[in-house]
Amino acid sequence: MALRPGASIGTALISSILTGGLRPDGLPTESAFTAAFAATAVAAALAIVVALLVPRRHTRHGATTTTTPALPETAQAKLTPARA
Repeated sequence: MALRPGASIGTALISSILTGGLRPDGLPTESAFTAAFAATAVAAALAIVVALLVPRRHTRHGATTTTTPALPETAQAKLTPARA
């Protein structure tokens, strides 16, 4: 759910940066595009840092684990080979 508000805020910020530096013909200047690119690069770097700070789950032996949802019995039966 956080993706949509985040994208909307990001779009608004980049639009503000681009329209903050306009040429006489109404198009954004090169420096406005550079500033917008720099802002997105900083946001991406911050996102990477935050992602790396998210704690991981560990087992008793120190290996990381991932959780997968259990399959319904009918799906499990289809995946299990029949024994002769």
